[in-house]
Amino acid sequence: MEATENGQKVILSVVQRQDAEKLVRVLLEHGYGSVVLSSTGSFLRKGNSTIMTVATQSAVDAIIRIVEENASERTEVRDPGISLRTTEWYVPQSLTVHAGGASIWVLDAELAGFLPLARS
Repeated sequence: MEATENGQKVILSVVQRQDAEKLVRVLLEHGYGSVVLSSTGSFLRKGNSTIMTVATQSAVDAIIRIVEENASERTEVRDPGISLRTTEWYVPQSLTVHAGGASIWVLDAELAGFLPLARS
């Protein structure tokens, strides 16, 4: 494996799991292979997928545009749950939150490549 000298980037896109399959398919249709990692957000405690794509610097804007077009934003109502400490004076209200979309990081790829399979 060799260090990259051609300006390759790693694009990490965190999307809701329900958007991941379509996004990966569209990326592949445009010639961008990806690796999908499962992850969980701490606020909504919902399943996310972190999609890792390696591409040249010139492809970054196109990939970000594809992510924007395929990671939908939605509104969810979260019930805070009623604890045993709830009194008649205060009942927690449901909370409306905006979810979905994507969080994107673009990083320099210092090292990119494949290791050969070990043969025995």
